[in-house]
Amino acid sequence: MRGGKIITCCWPGLSRLWLRGDVGGLLPAVAFAVGINCALWLSFGRNNPLGWGLLATIWLALITVWGVSTWRSFRRLPEFCRNTSRPEAEGLFIQAQAEYLKGRWFEAEALARQLLRQEPRDVEAQLLLASVYRRMTRFTEAKQRLQAASRSAESARWTWEISAELEILDRIAQEQTEDASGPLERAPITPQEVRAKAA
Repeated sequence: MRGGKIITCCWPGLSRLWLRGDVGGLLPAVAFAVGINCALWLSFGRNNPLGWGLLATIWLALITVWGVSTWRSFRRLPEFCRNTSRPEAEGLFIQAQAEYLKGRWFEAEALARQLLRQEPRDVEAQLLLASVYRRMTRFTEAKQRLQAASRSAESARWTWEISAELEILDRIAQEQTEDASGPLERAPITPQEVRAKAA
């Protein structure tokens, strides 16, 4: 089984795609396949439209990309193989969610932070913690959590939720600025209003 997982490291992007289900690995895998096919066609086609020096450079670039990608995938193999739905991590998330639903923000924050120490790339935990921070009116920290979640490789499935939370935070910030500038934007009191109040 371990050998089968190691084999996925031999093609750029395949270990991310196969072991984690991360669609972000699809682009490098397809790009490398296109590059190999083009290099083979240029090498063994009837005509060689490029010189042998340029063709050797293309093959050298492909071999370099392959070597670097294989090395990086092999180094990240434990991360790709790690089961993110481990029972203890799943239990922590359920507890944090239960505390959130009960309105116990501090307990939910502590559990979500504990989960993120175990699984730093857990987008669901980042989203939950951002929502907790929003409820606690810690808007800057909420935005930072959402930005961290959007940078994660697993964020593709949560794009809509992340953008919805960011819109809520933007709306709250806009309402706060309108409330703060409200008295300054009032129309000046006319002399007729002053007379009416005095009478």
